[in-house]
Amino acid sequence: MNNANDDRVLTLRGQVLSFYLKQVAQELIRRLDGAEEVNNHLEVVAPPCTP
Repeated sequence: MNNANDDRVLTLRGQVLSFYLKQVAQELIRRLDGAEEVNNHLEVVAPPCTP
């Protein structure tokens, strides 16, 4: 997961394993950085299958 800060607008990019984690990341970034806007471009991907 990466983030970029452009004048109080943060953009999240990367991959997470669930929609829940996508939302958690967004809320944590919003609180920690005091962002006015968060663009959440995180992609939810399925975990790798193990035999």
